[in-house]
Amino acid sequence: PTSIGSVEHGTQACRPCAFATSLSGCSAGVRCRFCHFKDHQWLCKKIRIRPCKGKRDRYRRLVGRLIAKLDEDPNSFDPNDDDLPPSIRCDPQMLAKLSMRMSRHAEEVRMKQERDT
Repeated sequence: PTSIGSVEHGTQACRPCAFATSLSGCSAGVRCRFCHFKDHQWLCKKIRIRPCKGKRDRYRRLVGRLIAKLDEDPNSFDPNDDDLPPSIRCDPQMLAKLSMRMSRHAEEVRMKQERDT
């Protein structure tokens, strides 16, 4: 079904709904302010839904703990560590992002230690 936001579809002034093509569908249904027409599907796959504030805060705290651990021992980060939460361990993109960030920080710590010695 289309939505209120689909009214301007013919004029190209509409904005696609990121949830219309999801498995659960759009919870607003017909009352949604965004367009539900199918020709927006290619664009909707590019729309990235921002994680909620709680998830972002948990990730920030995890990064803080890991950085503190790396400051003591730059070789201590293991991406296969069981201490990582399942939301990171089971998501290849998040694990790669975290691994890249930790490896960069570990390299910075190693370079700093070499300069200090």
